[in-house]
Amino acid sequence: MEGRTEAWLVLLILGPILLAGVPARGATVAPATLRQNGNQQFLVDTHLPLLFFANVYSDDLLFINTTSGETIADLHVGAAPMSLDLSADDSTLYAALSGDTKIAVIDIASRSVTRTIELGFAPWSVRHSRPDRLVVSGASDGLVHFINETTGATLATVRPYLSLAIVEAAPNGTAFLVIDVGTDPVKIQRFASINDTPTFEAIDDHDLGINFQMEAVNWEQGVIYLALGGPYGYGYGVEMASAVSLNRLGLLGTAPYPALTALSPDRQTVYLETFGAGTADTVWAFNTSTGARLGTVSLDSPIQFMGAAADGESLVVADPVRRVSLRPFLSAAYPAPDAVLGFSPAFIEAQLHRGTQLSGLSQVAIDLNGRSLNTRILTGDVLRADLDTAVTDGAQTVAVTLVAASGTISTQWNFTVDSTLPVPGVEFATFQHPSGFRIPVPTTWKRATNVNLNGSIFELELTGPSGNVVTTIFVDTDRDPTVREDPSYFQSAAQNISTIITSTDPGAQRFEGPTSRRISNHSALTMAFLGSDAVIFKIALVVDESEARYWLILLTVDAAMYDSVNPIFEHMLSGFQTFPTESSLTAGLTVPVLAILITGLTADAILIFWAIRKSNASSSARPVLPAPLDPTIAVEPCPNCKTPLGPEDSYCRHCGRPRSP
Repeated sequence: MEGRTEAWLVLLILGPILLAGVPARGATVAPATLRQNGNQQFLVDTHLPLLFFANVYSDDLLFINTTSGETIADLHVGAAPMSLDLSADDSTLYAALSGDTKIAVIDIASRSVTRTIELGFAPWSVRHSRPDRLVVSGASDGLVHFINETTGATLATVRPYLSLAIVEAAPNGTAFLVIDVGTDPVKIQRFASINDTPTFEAIDDHDLGINFQMEAVNWEQGVIYLALGGPYGYGYGVEMASAVSLNRLGLLGTAPYPALTALSPDRQTVYLETFGAGTADTVWAFNTSTGARLGTVSLDSPIQFMGAAADGESLVVADPVRRVSLRPFLSAAYPAPDAVLGFSPAFIEAQLHRGTQLSGLSQVAIDLNGRSLNTRILTGDVLRADLDTAVTDGAQTVAVTLVAASGTISTQWNFTVDSTLPVPGVEFATFQHPSGFRIPVPTTWKRATNVNLNGSIFELELTGPSGNVVTTIFVDTDRDPTVREDPSYFQSAAQNISTIITSTDPGAQRFEGPTSRRISNHSALTMAFLGSDAVIFKIALVVDESEARYWLILLTVDAAMYDSVNPIFEHMLSGFQTFPTESSLTAGLTVPVLAILITGLTADAILIFWAIRKSNASSSARPVLPAPLDPTIAVEPCPNCKTPLGPEDSYCRHCGRPRSP
């Protein structure tokens, strides 16, 4: 019992290292609790869809199908299996029982322990070397042993540099590495093992990184890849050292903090997982020949173990065990799958997940109900298509396709538009104006009619919730013999609106539309602009050619409130109705509210609404611009932004602040 007692004393001493991050089966543990064993209890078969996962708590070895994620066997192997390795022919698995003094030998085909190898010391790390030889580091004696597999006899020993070590062995059995896991910077030694007396060959130059987590060795290319949780003057990333000379080869840069690393089955790709530092947990992929970054994969939750699946299509991660696809794919962004909207969306968006295997992208396309839309890729790999025509009520089908040299990927989803859908939490009442329109308005919003704003009459003003600015909706109507219900009219109107707004506010950006639609059975256009001061202006222009009349509906809202206010505005547009009238109307808009909100009262800003009203009347004379305010009226500036206030203004229409009492 002496060896067994010694082994358990080792576990007590090394408890904080050994057990701090070992989860109970099915638990999820943050990467910060990684053990100092290089995660050697997690081994993905590079030829078969199998994962071998040792559980130090239950003394079990799990056989997991990496395709389905199903546990196909749960084998009791012995006390605290801490390190696993496959034989050269992949038929046998070795498990170092760190809670005992043995190596368990498992037959993979029968999933059974065929025998145990008595060592006489508690093992920490095991690697299969040449036939009938194992390299085993000891937890109890601090030595690295060259072992006769048949007898368990120690043929020779070498010492780690300073502390507890893990080992790696060349597939051909000619050399092995001893990696100290408790020193900063990490220390690596190389020993030749051609015969039963290993000889020292090299040690690193004391210039590698600190806070060792784990490593992967590409013996074919002669490179060691190190996941180091802290930099040593070089930054963060996959640190590389020669597997022969142990000279430092460089760094493949990533975000902080590296934790896990793995090689693809063909050794052409190295993966590194990073976590924390205010960024999402991410897997980085690099070409092992060129060092080129192949891409990244964002993880939806932290992982503690990682290996590359035999199929080369995904990573196998834990805990819990699951696959993470490396292939590119598309997902729905807006509208969400199966969403029911109370209005036509102004755009369709999908998210491209590049993975690590996307190359030669040549074409992207978003189709709505079989109609191809003009599609572009935005920052963040968002695929967006603006709708130039509003969709009618009913079921809608989105199809997204991406063509690349690496292959074609696609996705499809559905959503529904129902303009009769109520806006949750908002009650509406129908407002009718004698000038010839009806519109549903929120009952809790302040309403004013025939508002005189600096000499111009607005038929309706609605005041809603406040953010950085007061939310307002204005409705203006007038007769205009130049209006036309044809595409060229609206195309010209949209161009003029964009030109004048961006010349007035060079920082303004159009982010919706122009979208043609039918409102009250008339031709209409909607556009939205984001001003440089984070104020959104959404414009709806409705024209009735037979009545020679236009209706202009303008929303002004804080950008942070747009998502909650826009459904209200769209519900109002859906319920907007016009009707003939013989009444004599007031003069049209001369000092446009949109321009006031962007720049204050300037002569150039007056042209914004003029562009809307006269956008298709190229022969029309330019109007004589009135003074911004009647000079006989005392002008009071806004105490906040100095915009001139009219006598009836209770708040500034530029910044939304109340006027001085």
